[in-house]
Amino acid sequence: MILSSRFALASDNIVSESFDGEFVVVDLTFGKYFSFSDSGNVIWQAVSSGLSAAELLGVDQSKNPLLAVSEVEAFVLRLLEAGLIVERADTEGAADGLADSLREQLQNAAEKPDIQVFDDLADLFLADPIHDVEEPAGWPVVRPT
Repeated sequence: MILSSRFALASDNIVSESFDGEFVVVDLTFGKYFSFSDSGNVIWQAVSSGLSAAELLGVDQSKNPLLAVSEVEAFVLRLLEAGLIVERADTEGAADGLADSLREQLQNAAEKPDIQVFDDLADLFLADPIHDVEEPAGWPVVRPT
């Protein structure tokens, strides 16, 4: 079952940064970047930290019906399909207390888990900043092909 699995970043080319609890994830191989809904941010933090999605599902779904098990599972599957995470063979989890903190954040989420994919900056992500720039203009203007 996908919910009880533990995950890791798919490669060293997947980088993420949190800006006040909102994650931006970049796939440097393909130049795509990803943004998540508020509950998606919590799930991303959990799975990228070594928690399983099942460890988050202790939330009281009667208080927040947006957090159906099927929604969480679908979100994790989308992360897998996007190539952001891979299933880990080991079962070692994240630090104690992290699950409790994330469960509370998930309980207060206002949106169901969702992911947005952007590729409008792919050319810039993939360009060589030394060899692929327009010389008079400089970075980040890419030389026309």
